[in-house]
Amino acid sequence: MATPGELQRARVQARLAHALEGDSRALYRKELKAYEAYCIGCEVPAYPVDAFKLGDYLHSRCEALNPPNTASWATWQSQVTRGAELLKGLEPLSEAQKSKLHDMQTAARSLLGYTSVAPPEASCAKLNTMWRALNPDPAKNLLEWTIMVISIVAYAFTLRPGEFADGAKNKKKVVAKLRHLKLFDAEPGKEHGSMTLLLEWDKAARRSKKRSDSTLMVYGCGGDMCPVALMRKYLQVHNLGPGHADEPIFTEMLWNGKRASPPRVLQQASYNNAIAVLCARAAVPRHTGRATRSGRRNDLAAGGASSPVRQALGRWQSERAEQAYARNRPQGPLTQDQHPPLALGML
Repeated sequence: MATPGELQRARVQARLAHALEGDSRALYRKELKAYEAYCIGCEVPAYPVDAFKLGDYLHSRCEALNPPNTASWATWQSQVTRGAELLKGLEPLSEAQKSKLHDMQTAARSLLGYTSVAPPEASCAKLNTMWRALNPDPAKNLLEWTIMVISIVAYAFTLRPGEFADGAKNKKKVVAKLRHLKLFDAEPGKEHGSMTLLLEWDKAARRSKKRSDSTLMVYGCGGDMCPVALMRKYLQVHNLGPGHADEPIFTEMLWNGKRASPPRVLQQASYNNAIAVLCARAAVPRHTGRATRSGRRNDLAAGGASSPVRQALGRWQSERAEQAYARNRPQGPLTQDQHPPLALGML
């Protein structure tokens, strides 16, 4: 017979499992089964999860890729650890365990490389394909619609993942809050309105990475994927006004798509997991938060934008840094869909 403590753990586990969308539960279960099968093959217990067992599993999985690379290490790690917490009711990894996993990931990168293929990209065409396939509607699926809005806005601003979502590495080096976002009405030459975003880096980032504050601008392009129109609707749907000025623009979300309370900045792992689910639904290759930046850069290159212009829009500090995102594509004239801020006069 189960003890009172075991019954309590089972109740908590059942509640936590309901915090996940059905597709997320399926994704976590799939990764947990692969991890459990690996542990069975190594003749070690799968639970509790620790850095050595998980690190060995992740290294083996990355090594089995063709070509071997660690590009998906962080995503798989998050799926196993979050799945163990939410589906198995286990305690999260300690900071010491996370530190060991980080060291093992660094070692795996040295042995296998981060990636030997071009990074995944989310071009305008891919985002358009996803939008048409999903037909997102905030009244029907607020979470799905919000994730697509974040992707399109990140693409339009050429944002780094750490500029719209927090991650283990950047630790909030830049904070994009609602007071940093300004929306402007239509005017001559800007028929669909415009918006600006101020990126404020903390003092440590300015010193260590030589970052400087910058103001980004995007002009509306019309249509149902217009980033300015979607941003206006995002603020309206989530009831965000002057009283929310110090909140992050994008926050962690509940299972129903509503902003977490109190608002917590969106985590890169949460965003990447949600995008993986949407890509599967839309039957397109999976990508991560950095993919919209890569897709934007390559859309600009395909449209004939020069390297200095691409570096300025993407805030790359060198041509070498910008070229790391390169993909070979046929060149042609830029369209309004490919490059919403054409009116910047930079082309």
